[in-house]
Amino acid sequence: MSTINGECVETSTARDSALDGLRALAIARVITWHATGWTWTTWVLSSVPAMFFVTGVLLAKSFTRSSPMVVLWRRTKRLFPSLWLLGLTTLVLSQRFGSQTSELWTFIVPLRQPTSEIAGEWFTSPLWYVRAYFWILIFSPFLFLLTRITRLGISILGISVLFVFSITRFHESSFGWMIGDFVLYSVFASIGMLWTLAGGFKKSMLLLSTLLCIFAFAVWSLSSMPIDPVVNDNHIVHLVVGGFWCNLFLLFPRLLRSVAQTRAATLLNQYSLTVYLWHAPLAWSLWQFSRSITSEVIRALIVLSLTFLLLPIVTFLLGWIEALGQRNLSLPQLATRIVTSIALVMSLLVSSAGSRLDFVGKNVDLPLPPSEAPEVIPVQVSQDVKAFTHSTKNNTSWAVRTQEMKRTLDRQRKLMNLRGVRAVVTTANGMTWYGSSGSVQHFDEPSLVGSITKTFTTSLIMDLVGNDEIQLDEQVGSLGMNFGHPSITVEQLLRHTSGIAKFKHHTGGIPVGTTPAQIVENVGKQPLKFKSGTRIEYSTAGFVILGVLLEQKTGLSFESLLKTKLTNQRSFEISLFTGRYNSAGFSTGGVSMKMGDLAEWAREYFYSRTTTASSWPWNIRETTGTGVHGYCPCINQGFTALGHIGGRTFASADGDGVVVVIDSPDVLVLHNYKKTQQFAQELRLIAGGGVTPLYP
Repeated sequence: MSTINGECVETSTARDSALDGLRALAIARVITWHATGWTWTTWVLSSVPAMFFVTGVLLAKSFTRSSPMVVLWRRTKRLFPSLWLLGLTTLVLSQRFGSQTSELWTFIVPLRQPTSEIAGEWFTSPLWYVRAYFWILIFSPFLFLLTRITRLGISILGISVLFVFSITRFHESSFGWMIGDFVLYSVFASIGMLWTLAGGFKKSMLLLSTLLCIFAFAVWSLSSMPIDPVVNDNHIVHLVVGGFWCNLFLLFPRLLRSVAQTRAATLLNQYSLTVYLWHAPLAWSLWQFSRSITSEVIRALIVLSLTFLLLPIVTFLLGWIEALGQRNLSLPQLATRIVTSIALVMSLLVSSAGSRLDFVGKNVDLPLPPSEAPEVIPVQVSQDVKAFTHSTKNNTSWAVRTQEMKRTLDRQRKLMNLRGVRAVVTTANGMTWYGSSGSVQHFDEPSLVGSITKTFTTSLIMDLVGNDEIQLDEQVGSLGMNFGHPSITVEQLLRHTSGIAKFKHHTGGIPVGTTPAQIVENVGKQPLKFKSGTRIEYSTAGFVILGVLLEQKTGLSFESLLKTKLTNQRSFEISLFTGRYNSAGFSTGGVSMKMGDLAEWAREYFYSRTTTASSWPWNIRETTGTGVHGYCPCINQGFTALGHIGGRTFASADGDGVVVVIDSPDVLVLHNYKKTQQFAQELRLIAGGGVTPLYP
């Protein structure tokens, strides 16, 4: 022990031991969150701030002993080989299974997060931390210098910047969120550096900081909280919750030292990078091997326990890569580890166990992959729209807003290279705008709403569910036509988890005149693409089956059902086609209607949710991101707006009650999908919406 200003602080050795305990607890909590998907765990010892605090402490110690270049070389020498091994594994698997990845350079130098869709993104989604760590490492010499000069000043500056980002909503763009990450974790790294420079903090200071974090959280939570309950989905909340736990644990150094002395903590600290990089793929594999366990809680506990138990094997096989240059392994020792690793991987891939690993699908029976909140699909609006929305006030006239919407309409038509585009925007207080640009039909002419038809089909199904005429877990049966997959349920069809194959024809498309019965027969003869209920894959044929089921349950044609149950009472003029335009049409994409009517329907379906007699639960995370209800931009993982895109028509509503419908003679999906979302968000912002989340 030593004395500073009359206060007892830990000596260097004891202090290091306590910090080892803090880091081990932080890593263990990360593993728990990633392996179970239990969002409440993110509020228990906010791990990333703690890890960056310890990183700052260790960097400061290194900078006081060695030159910055030497320190950075040692750190990157430990980081890159481990990262490159995971990157190579990910790229090989992605190539093998046809999954998309980010650019090759991101796996080599993680200035941007390396990403891959392989294994539902479980392999790469935790790598946002590696990206943040790499940026902190690059700037660490300057951060250390500023900390030495300003002491706590650089941290206070960083905290102030975070508040400015939050107030101005700068962090909502992909680039802004990345900058926010850098500022947030720089704050914790600089406080860690100050810890080293000051020889530790007084207990009175730690206690005061703990109380300040509690107060700040109480104040901030009144105005801004993560929409989903993940603490790192809000930079300010992450700041104060992370600060609270760091201060609280540092008040009990003996407890941390006791933790550090355990064998598990020693393993986690010695191979922290190897554990972080490989624990998520390990947990993902265990989740798939444990499908026979029906209780999600028990299954999660088993996966978590096995993940921790298997980590010593992972570190034995791969930890030597992280320790290159720091420990000397003989050639036989290296060969043993390499050969054993290759043998294990090959035996897994060629065995029956390997066949249970689904590297392609987004499994619904696994927790969401650990990810970098907030974006699902990041959408950035133009500077013109930002300037307009920042300058407008609540009393801005509708005429001024419509002029700006018209300018946006013209600009987006050129940006998206459309021959023409028309739009309808309505607000919660009844204001409506019709605008067009280029070569388009008059607004009296109906739009082919395409897959937005699925919202009508869903409403008809849920209306029968509300009347107990059909059950969500009811099997569809043979449908009177020897349908080959009778055990598929109504809910699986609604949620795109049925595994139904696509319609196949020698022409490669859907011939004119193809009937719903022919489509049902065609897909019924094909094997399922995956076991029903285990994956999410958007299915057009699935909604054809729902349409056939509706007809059989009610004795009415699908078109009659639409008109008698939904559209006539709303005075909508609709028509329905089947087997035209290279489309099945019918209950999956056959509705044509006027844009104004579609705007009213979108308001009822997405905003007020009154298209059925009784309300029904929405679970966006268990449908597809681009499916029946999927739409971004997003705040955190809550949806600012929901909608559906239907080929050439798009309809959505936001939490402010602003409805946007866009229609074009050209295709809005595929390469224009993200641009269409940007377009819609710009219109809703100009109309005074685009802020309040519709679905948390």
